[in-house]
Amino acid sequence: MVHKPSKSERQEKKEGNRAFYDATRYFYLNDISLWECTLKRDHEYRWGEHTSDNCFTQTFKSVVPEIVEAEVKDDDEKKLMLRALVKLGVRMVHKADTQTEEDAKSIYTLETTFLADYFILDTPSEKIFQHFVDFNCIHNVWPFWRQHVFETLKSASLPVPSVPLFAGRGKFRGRKVQITRVLASPDMPTSE
Repeated sequence: MVHKPSKSERQEKKEGNRAFYDATRYFYLNDISLWECTLKRDHEYRWGEHTSDNCFTQTFKSVVPEIVEAEVKDDDEKKLMLRALVKLGVRMVHKADTQTEEDAKSIYTLETTFLADYFILDTPSEKIFQHFVDFNCIHNVWPFWRQHVFETLKSASLPVPSVPLFAGRGKFRGRKVQITRVLASPDMPTSE
């Protein structure tokens, strides 16, 4: 006799595949707030000396999740929440011609932590939970991070690195493209 998977087994298998699970089934974003931030100048930035030829940026990201029970105003029931501390950073590093990358000097480091609060609507599998923490939490905070990098470094009169849209680890992340043909555009005539 052949084992036929139950509906819940099929759903779990389907949702275990990163491409198919629906995060809104399990989590509801409640709030994102700035938790802490630091800008540290390790060396003075010198406009003529520190150029794109001899400077590069390093980035980091991490998420520290915590499940908490919370009382919600005007609600009698306590709710389970995911509180994710999303830590992001960027550093500008100067490498002189005679230095190796290990000997390069940091010009500045900007580190920021955001708190993302989510109501837990349904208990996800461990795999779905981990994917949500690794991707969705960062993805939700990313626009705030981009704006923070731009505003902070601009107001500090430091060069602002490009902070692209957060693409995770997908197959199209960071790939160069060349447009081969325009298929539709507001300027193109339509056939009637």
